[in-house]
Amino acid sequence: MKKIILLPAIVFFFSCHSSPEKVSPDPVGTWKPHVMWDNNDITLQVLPDSMIKFKAVKGFCPGIKTFVSVGKWTIVHDSILQMTQYTDGRRYTMKQLFPELVLPNDSVMPDVIPLDMNARFIIAKDHLYDVELDGKRSVKRYYDRKK
Repeated sequence: MKKIILLPAIVFFFSCHSSPEKVSPDPVGTWKPHVMWDNNDITLQVLPDSMIKFKAVKGFCPGIKTFVSVGKWTIVHDSILQMTQYTDGRRYTMKQLFPELVLPNDSVMPDVIPLDMNARFIIAKDHLYDVELDGKRSVKRYYDRKK
């Protein structure tokens, strides 16, 4: 008789116990490198509408070049922020995406180079980590969320 009573109690206990759902960190915001590397000033802007903008200003001797890219972002496996190029035929002007890189006569600054790029970052609460070739997070190259 004790086994019959114990079995429904165990079933009831496990059916009521719910494991907490994993909540992916929110990547929306502006991210800057914790430490500048290779003379690059990088800015990642993750927007709420699933757009991600990448801008890297690199100093050369002489002058600078600005590399830009835009794509959509998704979170995969609860901790990977993935940037992929739009493939649905979207068209944007430089003025729409990076107005600071457009001259008053609506021409793009001559040192701006658009890139087709995909990227992956490991996301934590306040950091984005570059993913190394071995798939692990970089200990030297990571970004802080700017307030």
